[in-house]
Amino acid sequence: MRILDKYLLAMLTRPFLAALFGLFGVIWITQSLKEFSLVTTQGQSLFTFLKVTLLALPAILAILAPVALFIAILQTFNRLNADSELVMFSSSRMSPWRMLRPVFGFSCLVALFTFFLTAWAMPESSRTLRDIITQIRADFVAKIVQAGKFNTLERNVVFHYREKSGDALIGVFIQDARDPEMTVAYIAERGQVVEIGESTFLVLENGSVQREPAKAVDASVVAFKRYSLDLAQLTPESGDVKYNPRERSTRDLVTHLEDRQGNGESGPILSELVERLVSPLYALAFMAIAFAATATPRTTRQSGTRVIFLAVGLAIGIRLVGFSVGTLIIKTPGLAFASFAIPLLTILAAFVRIHIATHGWATRRLVAREGV
Repeated sequence: MRILDKYLLAMLTRPFLAALFGLFGVIWITQSLKEFSLVTTQGQSLFTFLKVTLLALPAILAILAPVALFIAILQTFNRLNADSELVMFSSSRMSPWRMLRPVFGFSCLVALFTFFLTAWAMPESSRTLRDIITQIRADFVAKIVQAGKFNTLERNVVFHYREKSGDALIGVFIQDARDPEMTVAYIAERGQVVEIGESTFLVLENGSVQREPAKAVDASVVAFKRYSLDLAQLTPESGDVKYNPRERSTRDLVTHLEDRQGNGESGPILSELVERLVSPLYALAFMAIAFAATATPRTTRQSGTRVIFLAVGLAIGIRLVGFSVGTLIIKTPGLAFASFAIPLLTILAAFVRIHIATHGWATRRLVAREGV
């Protein structure tokens, strides 16, 4: 029987790798095009561009690995049925449960790989990406912005200076409209970038700060002779970098969850932690759906297209429900158990479907023999 295991594993591996790298290539290219502005407008090197885009690899693979497994199982067993090999296995009294053994083992490897990505690789890459983007923005403000142009540093943050005289920027204008309740504008005759320790400041001279509340008619204007603006304020991170739950390690999430229980701040942390733990289960759920749809023999009169479309629709629907429940956990932490119940119940239902289909095929085979 080891020959069967090797045969099925070989048939699963090829379409799995083809689907995984094919889907990854398409998505990675689209993501790379979004980050190409690092080279074209923000003056970064090609090495930085590749580093930033490759840091998105764990997040992409974590989503695609279960999908590639699902495609591989559908393709493999649909081919086995088309070549009448499933009929041959059934004629030799081989149960689908026997074929499930190598498929389940392969799926467990994919689930472990997904768990490695979600529990360690994704938060590490997300945190590293945040640090790189923060440094890029600081460098962009200090070294790369062009004179005479209105440079967009961040959404709703505009930086402009008229010309450069030595190290000084002449005619500085900065508008920060990220806060919908308050728009802040800095106007100065000159400014100079100064690095103090690990922080970068823009020292403005002879200017004013204008604060305009959204619902107010008049704006408040404060004149200054010298004003130091921390360039970190022009990025989403102000002062010390505060990592969001997606960028924290799994151990850190567990620690913060224990510290913040009952204070209303545990929702986002619990949602992220549950998503990391439940994602590998969807690899097994997708395996169960695909196996239940294609592992039992079909006659030449039975079309497998409808069954495959139903399996694809079911897999997509279950995953979307899982994402929705994960979002609801933020406000309703009690739904955490439902995130685990969805893939587990899917696996159970698929196995019941396999049992019923196996019993039905055996009954039809027995009736056919008695008729002969």
